Amino acid sequence: MSELIASLNFDADADLCHKLLQLYHYIYHNLAEANLHHRPEPIDDALAIIRLQRDTWAEAIECMAKDASGTEAPDRPSDPEPITGPHSSSKSDCDLNSAYSSGNVWKV
Repeated sequence: MSELIASLNFDADADLCHKLLQLYHYIYHNLAEANLHHRPEPIDDALAIIRLQRDTWAEAIECMAKDASGTEAPDRPSDPEPITGPHSSSKSDCDLNSAYSSGNVWKV
């Protein structure tokens, strides 16, 4: 988590970075709590959030590749544990800021 926190570029988009920083701190807190209390539940929650982030970035990369080439990006390998639920969406949207500002992310 510390690597993700250190990689945030507040000069590029301070609002988005503050939201991601809160999310990363929440994940870090869950991992520390799981370790301290020897409970797997906070790890499951942290993994669900991290998988959602991974899928969001993968979709953004695919969308950017499609925009750059003017064609469909090749399919990526399917996720063995797809994320579903209130925060997943079948809608393709290249604008990460709108996803975060619309509340289509985990609330911390």
